[in-house]
Amino acid sequence: MLPHNPLRSKCVGLLFHNELMQMFYHTLLCDYKNDAPHVEKLDAAVKANWKQTQNLQEL
Repeated sequence: MLPHNPLRSKCVGLLFHNELMQMFYHTLLCDYKNDAPHVEKLDAAVKANWKQTQNLQEL
């Protein structure tokens, strides 16, 4: 789970972009072991964003 950061909710697109760029870079270098933390961060961020979107739609 990602630690709470007030800027993260405002910059979620930047977080997605950064993690995807890191994943592509490590994949390009065939450095798959170092991809795992970025995949986990991106997965957690997408799930948190999806949950927040669902909560907003319920209102």
